[in-house]
Amino acid sequence: MAVYVAIPTYNRKGKLDRCLTCFEEQDTPPALVVVCNATSTDGTEEMLAERHPNVLSLRCTDDNWWTGTINVCLTEILRRCKPDDYILCINDDVEFGPEYVGRMLAAVREAPKRGVGSVVVDIDNPEIIDDGGNSQSLMTGKHTQHNRFRRISEFPPGHEIAVNLLSGRGVIYPARAFIELGLIAAEILSLYADYEFSLRCSRAGYDLAVNYGCVVKSEVKPTSFHDRTGDLTIGGLVQYFTSPRSSGNLRERLIFTRLATGNLAHAILLFSFATGRATFRYLLGPRKISG
Repeated sequence: MAVYVAIPTYNRKGKLDRCLTCFEEQDTPPALVVVCNATSTDGTEEMLAERHPNVLSLRCTDDNWWTGTINVCLTEILRRCKPDDYILCINDDVEFGPEYVGRMLAAVREAPKRGVGSVVVDIDNPEIIDDGGNSQSLMTGKHTQHNRFRRISEFPPGHEIAVNLLSGRGVIYPARAFIELGLIAAEILSLYADYEFSLRCSRAGYDLAVNYGCVVKSEVKPTSFHDRTGDLTIGGLVQYFTSPRSSGNLRERLIFTRLATGNLAHAILLFSFATGRATFRYLLGPRKISG
């Protein structure tokens, strides 16, 4: 049972270099690391050739967003792997210890239909949890962030949280999950893509969890805006509900709910509740998070 790694990247060669170095230092090395470079102009290709010649480097256009870029990696991996192998999807801006891949593999192999996510800690303060797992009610749309801002030392290494949302900052699935359920939804450009696939897995009977022994370090710097800043404006409202970088994007949310529920009536109900929550947050939220 081999582990294949899929990494999307765009103009972050320094961070990608550190991430790939972490994979080269693993106690349980992956069978292959596949990087899809979305037409980076910062010397990423040269860095890969010089420093990481064993990495398979692919290219795509920069308008593919995270979804299209990770799918290029997955398509290539599925050509090479066996159904009983595993695929680890991870962002290029994380770092981790030499035990990481081995722990992820051990956790996901506990059941045939299982997906496991990582705990994300602040790279500048690795004791503090930034992402301890996420869940969403498929009736009310309520989003729960588990154990955020708590200390990782509060939890034993084998501690797990059952979830139905798994982030792309370190998640491992059996290869057969992609064979049976398809790739990441191409209709969703960015924010909801990794979450949508995990909900699809959950609906198909996969056991999903975040394992607190599988830790990655990441810069705690949000890359999307969630609320307004200053005075409420029509322009700000339009941007909030239309920008691909916004959690309030109505198009993305509609597609997300349709794919996540698999039922039109259920999707309309979830979309209504989730959009109501997003609108309420925008109208009352005084802050803006921007990357």
